[in-house]
Amino acid sequence: MRIYILVLVLIASAVITSAQTKDISKLTGIVYDPVGSVIVGAKVTAISADGKDSFIAKTDENGNYTLLLPYTPWNMKSGLAADEKVYDITVESQGFQRTSIKEFVFIPSQFGQMRLDFGLRVGKIQD
Repeated sequence: MRIYILVLVLIASAVITSAQTKDISKLTGIVYDPVGSVIVGAKVTAISADGKDSFIAKTDENGNYTLLLPYTPWNMKSGLAADEKVYDITVESQGFQRTSIKEFVFIPSQFGQMRLDFGLRVGKIQD
């Protein structure tokens, strides 16, 4: 009876652990001003096409940002590739105009990353 309970506990732990782990891929880049200087503290937001998920990153002292985006990995049994995801991406920083890319197709990779740099125009943030 003790072995049976132990096996059930181990199976339940494995199911919970696998449900909690997600595969993550990176979207990285640099945010620049019009003369090519990096912008520190810019907010980069990715919102899924269905509006259910949003991800936010801030640029560091070198103007770099990294968004960690979840994905479903390639399935060897079905032969299906990792899911492409569609995001609306917005970049904003004080003293600069907001820049957006609608319907950006993100192709996730377990071993790599996609890169997307932005240049912001000087001016007020506009809606």
